[in-house]
Amino acid sequence: MFYLGNHISQEIKEFRKKRKLTKIELAKLVGLSVKTIYQLETGKRKGKIETLVKIRYVLKKNFNVDLFEKARIKIVWKLEDLNQQTLSIIEGGLLGDGSIAKYGIFQQTAKDKKYLEWLGRLLDKVGIKYKIDSTKSKSSYSESKKPFYSLYTHSCPAFFELRKRWYIDKNKGKGIKRVPSDIELTPTMLFHWYLGDGNLKSDNRKFPKGGRPSLRLFTNDFLREDIALLLERLKKDLGLNFYTFPKLSENRERGYILYLYPNYLFNFFKMIMLKPPTEIENSLTKEFLRGKMKGKTSTFREKWPNKNGWIKILAKTRGIGRVLREKRKEMDLTQREIAEKVGVKKHHISEIECGRKLMSLKCFTKILDIFKLNVEAMPEVIKF
Repeated sequence: MFYLGNHISQEIKEFRKKRKLTKIELAKLVGLSVKTIYQLETGKRKGKIETLVKIRYVLKKNFNVDLFEKARIKIVWKLEDLNQQTLSIIEGGLLGDGSIAKYGIFQQTAKDKKYLEWLGRLLDKVGIKYKIDSTKSKSSYSESKKPFYSLYTHSCPAFFELRKRWYIDKNKGKGIKRVPSDIELTPTMLFHWYLGDGNLKSDNRKFPKGGRPSLRLFTNDFLREDIALLLERLKKDLGLNFYTFPKLSENRERGYILYLYPNYLFNFFKMIMLKPPTEIENSLTKEFLRGKMKGKTSTFREKWPNKNGWIKILAKTRGIGRVLREKRKEMDLTQREIAEKVGVKKHHISEIECGRKLMSLKCFTKILDIFKLNVEAMPEVIKF
């Protein structure tokens, strides 16, 4: 039994009035009760897909009008009918906090409604309709009384198939989410996984002290076998090396977090997006209720490096030397002249430009100042 929601009710009502049909006439034409037509038009009935498909077929046959097309509704009967981009968005959500209900609805929860509206618009582009409802705050996420929000798509037969891929049913029908054994990760999948269940922790020691930011993907609820599979696919499909904390152990079934090795930070952001989407960069992701950070909040902007974070990342990124060499030649400066300004030997600058040596933060910040470079714009021109 597949439910669609009320997105098509207005189209049915407008069609009937335009054709000057009464509810009785329309009901007779499509072979349904007058009560069903009334409930569909007023939104008091969700409407089984079988019922709506029947209405659609009759109206298309008799009037050459496609209600689904007018309402921009896509009934995804099989997974193959979803384009790769949309499937990656949904499966990226499933790697995080997203879920597929047993009645074929994709659901995503978040603290900020704007994020879910942005996500919903991505799905709406391919005809997958959605609604957003507020829900009670979950104690596992927050102790505040502020509402959470949930996005629900309309039900699609293909989502039943997707649920079978991602869930093992047990304990009276309650599903345990698993990572499909044949999963192939894509940058889009990684991007939405990170938005939903990842963060970037900066070293708060006064710059230039401290190390590079620490990037985490929270996989606490996945089983040990799933974690091992994800580590393998991240490396094979995306070329990214992660490790777990705590270390994988036969004595521990769940509770693992994935950490990205620092040398792959630039590759990660170059792959997904160098800046957060402007529509959601100020959307709330976390609120602090205790300790020194009490009262403060985090946004999607904090999931990306700030200026000092990029300096720490780029100073240790292969490929930065080529950019600096091109800028030096553009300014008609020699390696020796740069070395003298920075306070290092000419050979040191040569090694940096050739990619054989990485820079200290002190050296890099001096070079940035000499070249008048905007460090936050530099990742755009670096290849990996």
